[in-house]
Amino acid sequence: MGKLSRKKATEMVESGTISQDNFDKMEAAGQIAKERGNTERVIKTGSNTWVTPMFYFKGLNNSKRTKEMLELRKKVNQLIIDFTITKSESVTSKGSK
Repeated sequence: MGKLSRKKATEMVESGTISQDNFDKMEAAGQIAKERGNTERVIKTGSNTWVTPMFYFKGLNNSKRTKEMLELRKKVNQLIIDFTITKSESVTSKGSK
């Protein structure tokens, strides 16, 4: 059995076919496809070009991430979202965020 598309699953919740609780359980079980699309974030430089901010743990290799590392990644990702736009938005944007 394949995965249910996110769009179809959302429509099912909105129509009352499945509950939000069932949606959440299906999503956690990997039965609903993840969102796709260009989520790459960019920010404009002083030279009027676009760059992509990156955050990673150098030397992690196959080591397990700690709770603190996950919390740090979450906070950094939120900062990146706050200060950048998506790559597709940059195509139509004439200014920087």
